[in-house]
Amino acid sequence: MYNFNRIILSLLISFTSFAILFQNTNDYLISGIFSGLILVFSLLAAFFGEKYLQFQNAELAFCIGVGVMVGLGIAKLLSGLVFENKNPGLGLFIALVLGYLGAKVGASFAKKPGLGIFGGGSGEGVRQFSLGAEKPEENRDKILDTSVVIDGRILDIADTHFIDGPLILPNFVLREI
Repeated sequence: MYNFNRIILSLLISFTSFAILFQNTNDYLISGIFSGLILVFSLLAAFFGEKYLQFQNAELAFCIGVGVMVGLGIAKLLSGLVFENKNPGLGLFIALVLGYLGAKVGASFAKKPGLGIFGGGSGEGVRQFSLGAEKPEENRDKILDTSVVIDGRILDIADTHFIDGPLILPNFVLREI
């Protein structure tokens, strides 16, 4: 039953795209080709999306989606104002190019500043203040110096797990001792 719903949803998306494209272009061939491609991609996404198309980072997915929407909005403005819909194929090409560029810009935005600049997300632009490591992957290595090793109290501190993460003893410290 779940697979049947996926097929129906993919067909609905494809027929809707055909109706919208045919209304704009009045060409059965172009509308059929693009709605067929949309049907294939929506079926692939419906059946294999859980395995292959997963975003590990919701912030990345959100930023890419916003980038695509902004790119398509700019494409709609350009094709409506500059080209005045004289050539629908050119408008579709502009929409594809600007949608792709919007996705690339959104992905690069998610990597560097991220949503942290807006007060949310996990972007590297702004770090929240914390007294300790909130996540296990935030533990940093601790490099021990000669005086710490000679003092010997570092073993007691490590036994109490007050300091989490690996303790690194470099070779030059061992040679000095």
